[in-house]
Amino acid sequence: MTEITHVQNRACPICGGTACYPLHEMHFSLPADSPLPTTYTIVASTDCGFVYADTPGSSADYARYYSDFSHYEDPAIATGGGEQDFDRERLAQTAAWLAQYVPANARVLDIGCGNGGLLLALRQHGFSHLAGMDPSNACITRIQKLGLLAFHGWLGELPATGMQFDLIVLSHVLEHLLLPREALASLHALLSPSGRIYVETPDAARYVEHPSVSWYYFDSEHINHFDHASLDNLARSSGFHTEYSGSKTLSVQGGHEYPAVFALLSPTAMPAHLRPDDTCRLAVAAYVRQSAQTRTMSAALQQALAQHRPIALWGAGSQAQRLLQEAAMANARIVAVVDGDCNKQGHRFAGCIVSAPATGLQALPADCLVVIAAALVAEQILAEYHALGLSYECIVN
Repeated sequence: MTEITHVQNRACPICGGTACYPLHEMHFSLPADSPLPTTYTIVASTDCGFVYADTPGSSADYARYYSDFSHYEDPAIATGGGEQDFDRERLAQTAAWLAQYVPANARVLDIGCGNGGLLLALRQHGFSHLAGMDPSNACITRIQKLGLLAFHGWLGELPATGMQFDLIVLSHVLEHLLLPREALASLHALLSPSGRIYVETPDAARYVEHPSVSWYYFDSEHINHFDHASLDNLARSSGFHTEYSGSKTLSVQGGHEYPAVFALLSPTAMPAHLRPDDTCRLAVAAYVRQSAQTRTMSAALQQALAQHRPIALWGAGSQAQRLLQEAAMANARIVAVVDGDCNKQGHRFAGCIVSAPATGLQALPADCLVVIAAALVAEQILAEYHALGLSYECIVN
């Protein structure tokens, strides 16, 4: 495997090393006003083994994205609020696990709380000193209406209230952070003397065991790929000790499964030595090979492209962003883009203004092909399309 002697954009966010192994280069078609980069390389540190995206994006770019482009706001489609059965069950299980280790009188802060689903689940277990923090104003307004204390902001913008917490939750947050080591270290100031941190992220060591569409786990937002060893190394580099760690398999949209790793951390007097580990690098390399082997474009879409038929794209999320980078899509005649996420609507994507499906699929050319580009809920969207009673040919890709 080729080794890079210097990472041009981003040093390893755990060990700070600048030498790495390149694993795969990703390209995305993003909304016209997105602050995120359209390309990065997945790499693995030669020093500690951590797998991450060598992204040219800045902390300000990612902060603006989560403030202005959050897809966690709309409770009808977002996870984290407990609106859907699978999401509510996931949050209930996490709350039940935490209740075994943390007393109900603990002061809890959930950073990246979204619509507050985990806080509500903890309230069901008798927790009453609950607070959330999120960069989305819409999410903050929603959880305040639920009677919960809320702070607007992101890691690096911690509330200057003098409050201390007995438990801080970072559930599916660390994979989004450009500087996770600094972010985790900053939480020492918010912890009570006996305070602990619960962290949970996707488990990159098991991507290959839970395949979806090709490259599913590589998107514009997830720029860190943790496993048990790298999560422990992050804790060590940030002045924490791993009290307990484990794996879980989450149920997500469309009956799919999603691998996750979690840990309960307690503060230590000083950072500890890292333990280099190549498990994640080898696992992600296997996932890259798997994605390359299963990469397909439907025959119907290939034929439509060859005939230069007009295409209406249902989906402006990660799957569509990857699909549009396929070489065969270079000259696609896209005449409409629709998405059920209200936060995507109104943005320009693939040369079109994203609209709601019920309005955006009206009065299209008679030979238009509607292409559903969604990794997990394609069958659900297909049913929604048929419910609209339109006559255009519609396929899933």
